[in-house]
Amino acid sequence: MACFSHTPQSQVIDQLDAVANMTLKHNASCEERLLMEIRHRIGGDGSIRQINPGTLGQNPLAYLNAVRDGDPDNSQAEFRGQLYFVYMSKYFADAVLINQEFIQFFNREYGGEGTGRVNWSIDQEFVVAMNARGPQHLPPMFRYGSNAAMNGEIRTSATAAESADYDAKHPSPTIAEVMGGSARLDQNFMYRLGKRELMNEIGDFDLRRGALDASLHYISGGRFFRLRKASEMSIGAEDARKYAEMTEILCIPTVSGVSGTLDLSTTMAGLVGLGIHQKTDPGELEKIRLAYLAFMIPNKDHTVHEIMQSSKTYGCEYVAGPGYEQYIYPADRERFIRRLQEAERARGVELPSYYLSAVHARAVSAQIS
Repeated sequence: MACFSHTPQSQVIDQLDAVANMTLKHNASCEERLLMEIRHRIGGDGSIRQINPGTLGQNPLAYLNAVRDGDPDNSQAEFRGQLYFVYMSKYFADAVLINQEFIQFFNREYGGEGTGRVNWSIDQEFVVAMNARGPQHLPPMFRYGSNAAMNGEIRTSATAAESADYDAKHPSPTIAEVMGGSARLDQNFMYRLGKRELMNEIGDFDLRRGALDASLHYISGGRFFRLRKASEMSIGAEDARKYAEMTEILCIPTVSGVSGTLDLSTTMAGLVGLGIHQKTDPGELEKIRLAYLAFMIPNKDHTVHEIMQSSKTYGCEYVAGPGYEQYIYPADRERFIRRLQEAERARGVELPSYYLSAVHARAVSAQIS
């Protein structure tokens, strides 16, 4: 409960006292405890409404079903639900990082060779490194790496006026627009909801016109944060100042700071050994990065640059500016760039590198003459 910052400490203490004084009629089964874990760490404590794409409300079974069964008629919604589940598991991952007894038990039960089970263990060296990383007053999972750590200087919460200005430029579509495929690119979200997401939005499939005309309640990172100018930053925040100056001088699109979501999720990947050893697939972290690009860009939580910049903390290659697309998915670069180019042309634009090419220069010269 302490993970939810809107809950006063006094209320948390009262709730813990009440639980401690309960007379339990039976010991909770593993499945019951799993559902309770999902309820509090994934679905939230119920006191505020969740505002992220992929949220399925307070029913923990909805999240289990989303992972087990998927959403066969809507692959995009299935993807959102599963990525949301992974990202919100950061609270559970944090509990694992500080529990050496659990780590030893898990590795003994599931990480040993020849057990007949999947050899999937928690990486002890990585746990030690994460626990040693500062600042120590924060839980281990929430100690950002070098790039996302700049957010303390780069961004602050948006004021009501700034949020209103963002809403005017990027309005939330209605549920009818989203479900009908008519949401515009400048709106806050544009993809069809899955059946569980729709139920969370309007109840038990209440398809009355009034319900469908309601605005989608997702709130993006771009609306929630305001970026500081370099001149507003503290003395000594040299890295953050240089970053802000670079993005301004080079006109690199930014909206909400370096992605902490990718930083946390890449940390969780390292917890189970993904992408941190030579014996693993060298492209694992690039696949994780690509997944979060697909997860966060449609809701305007971040720009491509902010996600790519965050990935540099964990060794992924990226150079900002024209040609950035070369780094997004190098494992299948030509096919990826071709599909990206097709998508951009469908919107009536080209990739940034085109506008610096000789072909474009000749076309502009011809128009001027």
